[in-house]
Amino acid sequence: MSDFRFNGSVGASGHGQINITGDVNFHGSVLNTGSLRRVSDVQAGARLSNLPPEVPKLIGRRHELGLLARHFEEPGRAAVVTGLGGVGKSALASTFAHLWLRLREAPAWWLAAGSPTEIDNGLADLIYRLQPELAKSLPMEEAARRAVRWLLEHDEWLLVLDDVTDPAHVDPLLAELAASNGRALVTTRLSYGWRQPGTEVFQLQTLAPDAAAELLAALLREPGSARSAESAELRELAIELDGLPLALTMAGAYLRRTGISSATYRRRISEQLHTLGDSASAARHLVDAIGLALRAISNTPGALGLLRVLSWYSHEPVPIALLSTSDERSAGRAVPQALRELCSHGLVQLGDNTVSVHRHVQTFLRTADDRDSLRSVEAIAESLATATELLAQYVPPVHDSRSWPRWQELLPHITALADQSAASSDTPVTARLFNRTGLFLCEQGAPGDALALLERSHAAYRRVLGDDHPAALAALGNIAGALQACDRIDEAIATFQRALDGSERVLGPDDPATLECRADLAGALLAHADTEAAVDLLERTLADCARIFGGDHPETLTVTANLAYAYRVAADLERAIPLLERALDGRQRILGEDHPATLVTRHNLASALHTAGDLARAVPMLQDNLTARLRVLGGDHPETLTSRNSLAYALLGTGQLDLALGMFQDVLTDRERVLGPDAPGTITSRSNLAAAYWEIGDLRQAAELFEQTISDCLRRFGTDHPDTLAARQNLAGVYRAAGQHEEALALFELNRAETERLLGPEHPDTLTARNNLAAAYWENNDFVQALPLMEREVTDCVRLLGERHADTLAARSNLSLALLITGAHERALPLLERVVADYAQVLGPDHHATLTAANNLAGAYEETGRLQEALALYESNLEQRTRVLGPRHPDVLASLNNLAGAYKESGLQEKAVALYQFALPVCQETLGESHPLTRTIQRNLSALTD
Repeated sequence: MSDFRFNGSVGASGHGQINITGDVNFHGSVLNTGSLRRVSDVQAGARLSNLPPEVPKLIGRRHELGLLARHFEEPGRAAVVTGLGGVGKSALASTFAHLWLRLREAPAWWLAAGSPTEIDNGLADLIYRLQPELAKSLPMEEAARRAVRWLLEHDEWLLVLDDVTDPAHVDPLLAELAASNGRALVTTRLSYGWRQPGTEVFQLQTLAPDAAAELLAALLREPGSARSAESAELRELAIELDGLPLALTMAGAYLRRTGISSATYRRRISEQLHTLGDSASAARHLVDAIGLALRAISNTPGALGLLRVLSWYSHEPVPIALLSTSDERSAGRAVPQALRELCSHGLVQLGDNTVSVHRHVQTFLRTADDRDSLRSVEAIAESLATATELLAQYVPPVHDSRSWPRWQELLPHITALADQSAASSDTPVTARLFNRTGLFLCEQGAPGDALALLERSHAAYRRVLGDDHPAALAALGNIAGALQACDRIDEAIATFQRALDGSERVLGPDDPATLECRADLAGALLAHADTEAAVDLLERTLADCARIFGGDHPETLTVTANLAYAYRVAADLERAIPLLERALDGRQRILGEDHPATLVTRHNLASALHTAGDLARAVPMLQDNLTARLRVLGGDHPETLTSRNSLAYALLGTGQLDLALGMFQDVLTDRERVLGPDAPGTITSRSNLAAAYWEIGDLRQAAELFEQTISDCLRRFGTDHPDTLAARQNLAGVYRAAGQHEEALALFELNRAETERLLGPEHPDTLTARNNLAAAYWENNDFVQALPLMEREVTDCVRLLGERHADTLAARSNLSLALLITGAHERALPLLERVVADYAQVLGPDHHATLTAANNLAGAYEETGRLQEALALYESNLEQRTRVLGPRHPDVLASLNNLAGAYKESGLQEKAVALYQFALPVCQETLGESHPLTRTIQRNLSALTD
């Protein structure tokens, strides 16, 4: 069970106001100070590479190597090498990469590229090699994005993407790298579908007879060869094997190992054909060569069984340590001996503590054939079970960042086993392996890939153990979590509910697994904006946890923090703040002042206090928490950047505009450097800076930054993402503030329609979009359109959110002002008086919303001729705002202007002039000469003194 995450995005909140948040959940790993330095500052060192061992003799490929070298004279280019299986595509790429490494002394990095997950895994490995300190702290998805940024910032590297199975898997990466000064080399069997500009496709053919014979002769001159063969006989054998390099390599290894003549080998191939049947020429001869090699090693203890096991893994290097059995002493002798025998026959390639098998050998061994005793159905099934058991024993814990390097090493082999085995063969061991791998992938930011494994795990548990087995119920809950991470919220809620129903029925309502599932369901309900149901679940869960575990148990404290979050979402700060205070006290005592969870709780409490308008407590708490995060996590840690962002927003609320603006600018710069320009946190910072410019009245800068934010969101998230909608809403708000009513109205109309389409007519964000559209109609003097929308907004907010929700109060306030302006004073004034009273009761008398509503009520009194009541309320409002916000805050300056205007209307011109004269220089210094409020006060003063 973990803390719910506060949304760190900027959006039009409540009703037309900007909401800048920065609360996050700690992810469980700590980055060292300075780890996330600029990628441009991270140097590769001499000959950075992870290339497979160099092919000893690449014969007959000099022309192809020359073509690649000429193609890669220009940076930013990609080459695709395609051809038959076994024709030597990977060998050509490896040889070229080793030449690149030696001649250019530039990085050469090899990626297994059979799937998007493998590509991300290989890119992440690049960052972990460059910065080993990140291997146990930066998740795979983030590390992969950082690797791409590193490639874009550095020159002369070569990236090999081996065995691509679908051009769509690598198209986005190749498109990004086209702007770089590096090169990308792809190997694949696919000769079509490569549309990226600057990419050339090279068709690799089989070897010509002379080159094929030369390869065989070279293999027979290897150390240990007792004789050489006649060149004419070798040429005949090479022609019979169709010049396929893999078949030639295996034939050469067989000849060298057995000492037979090439004529004898050809006769044995013929016998192999008679046994196994005929097939297409090149493939047939490769099958023949593999079959002969397998029979040659079948008497070596453990060799054939080991090769069968390896056939289920990826063709990329397998750690030899994985192949050990529970009998360490026998494994210590048998595995190395078997591997040496397999290598001598060309069936495997040995590296530093790794072994790899060509995919054709793997496919041959996994394909049952009742004519071949070595490939019986029983032997293949047994090898799958062994391969699965070895992986299941070797995978490390999921939620320990220290285990990430091993996970990265094993992930390609787990993926390969899943792809190559039938779900009907899955056992509880398979289910456990896939479940743990799915959880790891979710943690690494790849929930889509995780979902397939988790669903298969659940299906296996159900089939073997039954629907109600605890393992099956836990797997079902994990599926729900992955669905939620994929933004498939409706499906996640339904799946969590099924898991919870089963857990309560089978394990009982007090079982820890049941309590965790209930809390997880509450989190999904919150994501679906079903706040009432979420709060109810969390209140029950907290009571149960306190009863079962005690108030200070970590699980109880986590549920406490999560319930506080739910109260905050429901705008119930009266209950949220005490719970956060309780969670903070418990975590400080149990976990310590500097524990990451304690820092998160303190940050969330400070943010809630800020929202409640208690800046006197919020600002020092944010400052203390920032100091602690700097000390514990370092200046560049994402959590530290979040703290800086939140402190900047709090300072903005206290009227320290220049300081806040500078902090927002610094955070944006650092997030661009640390996270990259397209990272969600960077986009959030850019939007926050825009909101700060809006707050101080620089609408041009605000509009430019919001326009860039929309572009970023469209590129990064797509048109239907909530952050895209929020960015569009914010830009519309700036247009409205700038008097660009037509542009604002068009954006508000679009956003209302899109939000309702995506989230439904009753989602809180839809209510906000509808309210903002009503305000835009109003400011465009379209009262006929505006008033019905405002009336509906109040009705919907009361029905869906309740009488005390902040959005309900804001909607009622907006309606009261609209009624006032249209002359419906009898309805407007009682409604506005109720709003002020409700705000004071719900949020407190010093909350900014309460103070704004009181200012509006004073204006309403002035508008209706109740000047004495207006003056009294304006004066008390000015005193409160000055005390809470400070004398230079824009709201305080606005109150000075409003009170001066009321003095003027009451005939107290000397008092009015004195206030205007006091306010004007403060506005000029704080907001600038061109700010709308400065110009308003200047005009008002001139009207009285000229």
